[in-house]
Amino acid sequence: MQANYRLWLNGNSLVLIDKAVRATRAEDLLNVQLSAFIAANNRHAVAVPEAAWHTEYLRIQGSFGCSLGTLQSCSLPQPGAAVIEPWEALQANLLAQLPSTLQAPVAECLDAFRAKPDEAVQQLLWAECVQPPDDGGYSQVHAELRLILPDSSIISTELSLNIAALLGPTWLWQALDSACVQAGRQVDVHYLTQDKLVDSIGAGLCNTLKVKRAQYRSAIRQFPDKELKHE
Repeated sequence: MQANYRLWLNGNSLVLIDKAVRATRAEDLLNVQLSAFIAANNRHAVAVPEAAWHTEYLRIQGSFGCSLGTLQSCSLPQPGAAVIEPWEALQANLLAQLPSTLQAPVAECLDAFRAKPDEAVQQLLWAECVQPPDDGGYSQVHAELRLILPDSSIISTELSLNIAALLGPTWLWQALDSACVQAGRQVDVHYLTQDKLVDSIGAGLCNTLKVKRAQYRSAIRQFPDKELKHE
């Protein structure tokens, strides 16, 4: 049996891509997201709440063919929550947006990644997602988990926090004290892909990001691992 998904680190995002998505389209969609991430970083600080940054991030993706379908946002921590577990929050919100037929296979892939996290990827993800504490002692966290479906539509969930804690490379798996959170939110986004526009800009965007891809993108592996030996 073939592995179902490939997983990429792309800027501050972990991106699961269904293997039914052709390689050139997957590359184009990763480039659209990465270009939006870099441009938003260059123009706005990633602060929480990061309205200006996020508006720019969405705008650029839309101009390159990944338009906003739906967006939902909620504040963190949730009432009564003693801790915030970043990975659990990201995974739960992503799965909640999926049809029931996809929830189990996607969960299996995400659980496999959690069971065997790549140390180099953890370091890169930490460097992109977690800013050092400011003068008030608050670290800013901004991370994203997204899934690219066979029809090239994209399901995404983003987690943003200001937290009074010094976070290390394993922050993604930590139970963070919600009492230390100054501000936080989670945003769920569904993107619709305009195929003709993505195709028309694909080669140019790939050339523009030639250097940046090596800096910001890493292929992790296919999932589930247990099936790779049969390929």
